Amino acid sequence: LSYEAKIALAKGAELSNTGICSGEGGMLHEEQHENSRYFYEYASGEFGYKDELLKNVQAFHFKGGQGAKTGIGGHLPGSKNIGKISEIRGIPEGQPAISPATFKNLHTVDEFKKFADHVREITGGIPIGFKLSANHIEEDIQFALDAGADYIILDGRGGSTGAAPTMFRDHISVPTIAALARARAYLDKQNTSGAVTLIIAGGLRVPIDFVKALALGADGIALSNSV
Repeated sequence: LSYEAKIALAKGAELSNTGICSGEGGMLHEEQHENSRYFYEYASGEFGYKDELLKNVQAFHFKGGQGAKTGIGGHLPGSKNIGKISEIRGIPEGQPAISPATFKNLHTVDEFKKFADHVREITGGIPIGFKLSANHIEEDIQFALDAGADYIILDGRGGSTGAAPTMFRDHISVPTIAALARARAYLDKQNTSGAVTLIIAGGLRVPIDFVKALALGADGIALSNSV
């Protein structure tokens, strides 16, 4: 997204009384300034991350996966890593920005939980979440619960991104509505419904999609392409 688009979306979300997410590319300060419900996404590339950034956000989540490109990380060519993008990500202009498939220093439940507790400590206890690709749904949700998640963003097949191979985007991950049904059933079984917020994403674009998702047990909906 362009600088102008990110600012406009943040303003629109604020007017709609909802939040905006930084995305994995780091925090654009002007975007954060325009929205009072700012979600900071911490991904495997750790682009531009500093503890002090979190003093101005209202929620924080680990990006464990994305439905449109499950398990493969990301690669922004050096030709696109220029100007504001380079500045935010903390990578010299012209160098590619690589997002590994997994975090470099976070692997176990205890490691994620320790980082989550650190974030809570320095922010006064903001909600901590996990963004998960809809594949090993129940196992991944349990991992997030064990690590102390307050919310889960489950991203099913149907969503998109400019960085996804077509095969992964169209054929990998559980379709969004089916994934939602499984996630809600599992959270209910674990007696965490009401305590852990379930946000669904991935190809939900028109009002009837949102109605269906809420009826099937989503507590919230995350949108991208449809906005």
